[in-house]
Amino acid sequence: MIDTSAGEIIIGKLPQTDGSGQIQLLRLPDDFDWLRHFETHHIAKFFNELFDALRQSLETGDWAGVTEAIENWKATAEIEASSELQEAIATGVNQLAADDTISWPQLRQELDL
Repeated sequence: MIDTSAGEIIIGKLPQTDGSGQIQLLRLPDDFDWLRHFETHHIAKFFNELFDALRQSLETGDWAGVTEAIENWKATAEIEASSELQEAIATGVNQLAADDTISWPQLRQELDL
């Protein structure tokens, strides 16, 4: 996870016209505070997806992809921040792996649908 005490993340070495590179810091807006729940490589993936969505939106004029990318990553951050949710997901994955499931008809019957 990143240190958010300064509210900045390292973007990386950005190429300069003279062939050198320099480390750039990006100050995160308060609305993106949820990024602190991610490891650095996940933050990089987020920004890649965000920039791809922005590029596509500029071409098409449809900004729904930008909203979707942000909302999906924000929802993932909520899971990362909650040990209870992580435990519930792990339990579900283990149940699936052990074939400890019920069929849709059984579920409908249990719920009296």
